[in-house]
Amino acid sequence: MREWNNQTHVKWYCRYHIVIVPKYRRKAMFGAMRREVGEILKELCRRFGGELIEGHAMVDHVHMCIEIPPKESVAHFIGKLKG
Repeated sequence: MREWNNQTHVKWYCRYHIVIVPKYRRKAMFGAMRREVGEILKELCRRFGGELIEGHAMVDHVHMCIEIPPKESVAHFIGKLKG
């Protein structure tokens, strides 16, 4: 069952599947760096008002399921996250 979030005048459930790929799809994430990327992304999402539901760091890209409030633009949120 879905867990709806509440604000003063709206109920919402906004989850997005995001894939972040480095330039030229460089294979740059190995071992300890893969674990660090997960913790960093989780903290940044929390700091910017979202929530990282699930994430997988592959060798050359990162998959994330992120919950973003409707007041925030997805493009703006991802821009802050990547910045």
